[in-house]
Formats: sequence, structure tokens, C-alpha cells
Amino acid sequence: MLTDAVDDELIHANPALRLMAKSGGKEERKRKSEMDEKVRAMDGMTLDAFLGAARTLADEKPRTGHGWSRETHAPIFGTLFVTLAKTGLRPSEAMALLPFDLKLNQGLIRVSKALNDDGEPRGWTKTGLNRNVEITSELAEELRLHLARVRSYFEERNRPVPPMVFPSLAGTYLDIANLRRLFKAICASAGIVGFTPYHLRHTYASLMLMRGADPRYVQQQLGHESLSTTYRYYAHWIPKEARSSYADLIDFRGGKTEIPCPNTVSKALGKSKANRVSALE
Repeated sequence: MLTDAVDDELIHANPALRLMAKSGGKEERKRKSEMDEKVRAMDGMTLDAFLGAARTLADEKPRTGHGWSRETHAPIFGTLFVTLAKTGLRPSEAMALLPFDLKLNQGLIRVSKALNDDGEPRGWTKTGLNRNVEITSELAEELRLHLARVRSYFEERNRPVPPMVFPSLAGTYLDIANLRRLFKAICASAGIVGFTPYHLRHTYASLMLMRGADPRYVQQQLGHESLSTTYRYYAHWIPKEARSSYADLIDFRGGKTEIPCPNTVSKALGKSKANRVSALE
């Protein structure tokens, strides 16, 4: 239960982890076991099914009834999950976005804040690091349509347009409970089970690495403090032939990035920005 709470960003760490370990060695093994269980990713076909269901939700006409009153089937929310899957944003970061944060003509989303446990925005991210997340032209266009859809929804009801990118139907910040209900509805529509909203972040990172993206680029996109964090969670998704080269860039003992000579770096990475954008798509 506590592991799921960490996964859904309700708490920052599992307080029972240290209590369950009787020694440092056992604690470390337990931590690694929990990490492997927590990091889950959809494969490409499952993600396509999920995105199709999310986009269908965004195209639906307004409906009355129980679902709408509980804010679980509003068409203005479909793009939220497409954004999570295509950027690797933490759910709390996506829900805190304002239109000012979208640099769509530049193909960027500025991430500088996140929702706290009370559903209110805090002026920093989980790691305290601001970042620019690159997005594809396809996602930029979807976000433009989404903003127009949100504006139309509230204006048609003679209500003020909320200042956030992904508001609730009440015009407030969307809370994590509604986010999970929306996610569950999309998964049910797509016939998908066993995932949470945070797993879209894992899916983004794993697919990027499988498609040959530079781990340091993925680190920047995800907002990890160090490359060792990215490698610790996602190394097994890096193609085997490149894994040994990337491993040379990490000092696991000190959590530091070791930069070899330029020729070695070039051979280890060997990916242009064009290839990174291809991986994004």
C-alpha cells in the first residue's frame, strides 16, 4: 500500500522500508526489490492502445450523468494523459502547468513547479530542478487544440476560464483522486490492467532508451538530479550492445558522472538530436 502511495506521489518515500530490514544489506536488497517492482512500463502496442483510448475520450461530446458529476469522463482531460506519455512528466508536474509554461512554437514545456499533497502548486519541482522538456510538433498541436477545447467548455457555460492547462470541471487544480479515476476509465476502455498514471513516466523513459535515445537526454527530460538515477532505474531497457558503453559514464559508488575522452563519448552516444526527436515520436 505504501509503495503504491509513493507511486501515486501521495508520499515521497516508503517509511516502512527501513523497519522491514534488519541489516544494511537486507535493507539494500529490499530497496532494490521494491524499485524493480515499482518501475513498470507499457510496451509499444499497449501504449498505442492507451493513447487511442485517451484521444477518443478527448473527442467525446459532453454527456450528463454520474460520470460527469464525478469528473471522470470529461473530454477536456484526454490530452493530459497523452502529455504524460509523450513527455515523461510527473503527474504532479503536469497538473500544475499553466499556459505560460507551454512554449509550443519552440517545441518546449517549461517545468518549474508541481502540486503538493494538498493539491496546491508549490514553486518548485520534486527535485527542485527546473527544466525545459522537448516535445514533438504533434503533441504541440494537440495541446493547442486542448487549450481551445478548455476555453470553449467554460465559455459556453459563462464561467471564467481557469488559469491552468489541465483544470477540473470546477475550474480548480485537478486532484490525484480524479486523475486516477480518469486513468482507470481510459485503461478500462483500452482493455489494459495493472498500471497507474505514474507508469506513463516509466513508459516514456523505457521506450526512449529502447529506441536509442542518449541516457543523458532522458535524464534531462525526466528531471533526474544525476545520470546515475536514470541508469539505476532504467538501465535494463538500454539495448545490450550499447549498455556497456553507457555504463562507463556512471560511477555507481559516488553517484557521479565520469566523462571519458571525447572519442569514447562519441562512440558511446552516437545519437544526434534528430534521432532523439525520432525516439520522442
